Amino acid sequence: MKTYHVGFLAPEGIEGDTLVIQARESIDCLSPDLWLYMGKRETTKAELYGSRFDILALVNRERGTSFTHVSVD
Repeated sequence: MKTYHVGFLAPEGIEGDTLVIQARESIDCLSPDLWLYMGKRETTKAELYGSRFDILALVNRERGTSFTHVSVD
């Protein structure tokens, strides 16, 4: 397990179809185009990848978005 700064990108805006989950060890390495910052998390990229569809559903439900694809970066 590592400590990652986790955030979400919506490359085509929140009306696009792909949500990108970014996880970086340094907050300075997150994209400047970050849509939503989720803070520090103790996790692995494999764990994020394994729960990507649960995360996608949660973001869509809580943010009123309609993303259909998700990737972990």
